Amino acid sequence: MVVPVKDDDAAIAELVPRLVTDPRVAEVVVVDDGSTPPLQIPAAADAVTPVRVVRRATNGGPAAARNDGWAATTAALVAFVDADVLPSERWLDPVLAHFADPSGAAVAPRLGGAPTDRRTDRHRGVLARY
Repeated sequence: MVVPVKDDDAAIAELVPRLVTDPRVAEVVVVDDGSTPPLQIPAAADAVTPVRVVRRATNGGPAAARNDGWAATTAALVAFVDADVLPSERWLDPVLAHFADPSGAAVAPRLGGAPTDRRTDRHRGVLARY
């Protein structure tokens, strides 16, 4: 899982604990895209997934951060999740089901939003086989 982020400790503090408790996630690579000061990644007590931080010295934007995160992981499937979203509990299930077909290369899930809180139960990202 790759998460690009710049200057948003609060979003990372909410998102990372949701990602590290899924045993199907091999690792979470948080790409700090030139944050000032550098991001602090919270430890999750019930984490089953390691978290690594890749720090960019200067901001290159989300695409550059995603590319650096992708290059830093060895996972067979890579999910890109933006830091400002909170995936629902079982969001990976329908996405991973598409990879039962070995000819699948990329999947983009549907977007959803709650009318009262832009961060609640939203999920956005791409999962790809490389």
